[in-house]
Amino acid sequence: ENENFKFNLIHPDSNFTYLVNCNNVIITPHIAGLSKESNKKLSEVLINKILKLT
Repeated sequence: ENENFKFNLIHPDSNFTYLVNCNNVIITPHIAGLSKESNKKLSEVLINKILKLT
């Protein structure tokens, strides 16, 4: 779907650019869904949804 997508055409937001250049700002990815607890809960929800289909 995005084979020809060109990332160099993306222009960062001015607020984001400002934050990236601040010495007192640390930018990290959102990883809340990567914990053991969230994985377990997601598995339980999916199992319950599958069981409701049968």
